[in-house]
Amino acid sequence: MGHKTNAKDELKCALSDITHAQKLLHDAIKTVEKDDNKQLIQDTLANVNEALHATRTSTYGFKD
Repeated sequence: MGHKTNAKDELKCALSDITHAQKLLHDAIKTVEKDDNKQLIQDTLANVNEALHATRTSTYGFKD
């Protein structure tokens, strides 16, 4: 039998994905040229930061 994923594993995976998205957005901000596009990326990054905080809270507070 294979390993069955549980909710805590899924949260950890989501946390990893969101952290990766945050890094990519930081990289994008460094290379974007137009101010309008930079603002769009910064707005997206702000939302990702909120999601990261919420996911960390859920992951670290998760009870087995």
